[in-house]
Amino acid sequence: MPLAVVPRLRPTGIEDREGNKVFHTICHKPQLDDVIKAMRKFGIISKPFVYDRPNWETERRELVTLREQYENKRKHINQVSTDLFQDCIVGLMHLKVIRAYIEGVLRFGIEKRFMIGLVCPKKGAERLILTQMNTCLAEDHLREYYGEKMDA
Repeated sequence: MPLAVVPRLRPTGIEDREGNKVFHTICHKPQLDDVIKAMRKFGIISKPFVYDRPNWETERRELVTLREQYENKRKHINQVSTDLFQDCIVGLMHLKVIRAYIEGVLRFGIEKRFMIGLVCPKKGAERLILTQMNTCLAEDHLREYYGEKMDA
């Protein structure tokens, strides 16, 4: 085998993080074993490329099928997660309503006929809305119990 086969290696542009590169060259099939041995002497790992179109098409079809299955499962998991999150939010709102009822009736002694509402103010308007609600809705004898809640 002539030694001129190594300088004729053409880069494919494929390189990994460690700096290993992929090259390609062409040789006659009867010389393939000699070329692989010569490359090994130069410290180059070489493998013969075997083109098998039916096998390639089968792998491509399997890849398309796997992508579709992956996408279907991802959509299913997203839907299940969304449904469970919505159920958790509903449960959390029920707990907040029960807490407001218990605190209002048992802690502060408010009559059992009262309204619980959910207010979602724009960012930065929380304090203004809280003061306006306190001045508008607070009963005079319970005004000291109202105000900003402080969690420890």
